[in-house]
Amino acid sequence: TFPTLHIPPIESVGLIPTNYKEASSVFNLAMRKFKEALKFYIFDGFVTEHVNVMMDISLLFKDLTAFELDPKRKAAMHLRRTVPLEILLPQLNPKMFDALCKQMTAELAEVYRTVLDIAVDGKHQQSKTRGYATSAIAHYSALTTSIGGGGSTDL
Repeated sequence: TFPTLHIPPIESVGLIPTNYKEASSVFNLAMRKFKEALKFYIFDGFVTEHVNVMMDISLLFKDLTAFELDPKRKAAMHLRRTVPLEILLPQLNPKMFDALCKQMTAELAEVYRTVLDIAVDGKHQQSKTRGYATSAIAHYSALTTSIGGGGSTDL
């Protein structure tokens, strides 16, 4: 525990969610805790911790989408995952935070690929589908470049 954070222990959720309403309740509880953590782990000073919390929030949205039945809402929830990551990634120095940059780039590529899959299955507009494909390819390309020794995840 971290007594200086003054965060009480996590309440027991009780049961594993089986529907969207229950999952949403767990999501909201977790989101409150992550927001508390972000107040302490600010980007300027706790870069790694801040980014890790943001990645966890992305995964939280991903987990919630498993309970959503409407493809458009599911796609929108996945796209919410990209917003903070797209803002943070360009602020990181890939030489200092190589692993974090690669993780974030892989996460973004996976999100856009997932949204592309939803868009193709749902017969979305071709321009939107093309945009998701372009974003997924750009992030996968940046990732392979950085793994191949390029060291940069510039898009």
